[in-house]
Amino acid sequence: MVTITLDELKSLLRQKGDICLFLTSEARKSRIKEIFDVEVVAPELEKVFTNFRFLRINVDGVEKDIENLLSVSSVPALLILKDGEVIKVLVGIKAWNEYIEEFKSCL
Repeated sequence: MVTITLDELKSLLRQKGDICLFLTSEARKSRIKEIFDVEVVAPELEKVFTNFRFLRINVDGVEKDIENLLSVSSVPALLILKDGEVIKVLVGIKAWNEYIEEFKSCL
């Protein structure tokens, strides 16, 4: 999974394709334990759903920009984007089968 910057995210939102964007926070890892859980799950989902491009962005310092662009402020979150539009937001950790169902519904 590639880590991207805010500028790279802005560029990606103008492109076609299916993306799973992992919103994370290095600064809040010690307080929000679910960040660690989603960090483990996301690469496993990447192996299953190879048609999605999996990316991550650290929201620290750019929270307002992320919220303005994507209308999401929670971490950890997995956002499913299709052609630059957010079509699904999965906040926090979920059961594996929930992830599978949600991703399949976006295909």
